[in-house]
Amino acid sequence: MNGLSSPEHLRVRQEHSRPLIVELEAWLREQRAKLSRNNGTTKAIIYGLSGWDAFSRFNDDGRLCM
Repeated sequence: MNGLSSPEHLRVRQEHSRPLIVELEAWLREQRAKLSRNNGTTKAIIYGLSGWDAFSRFNDDGRLCM
């Protein structure tokens, strides 16, 4: 995507990245619900989800890098 303008970055991300990020978030939430709260994996999932907005912001702004 090097050399593309910000609007073009955004268009490509909306088309390709956003569906994957939405699917990943749903999967993480599903896995978190299945695991014990004290499980190390659960703690990692909770940590990742706590910063989800910042992590996925690149999908809403073509100027940002992943």
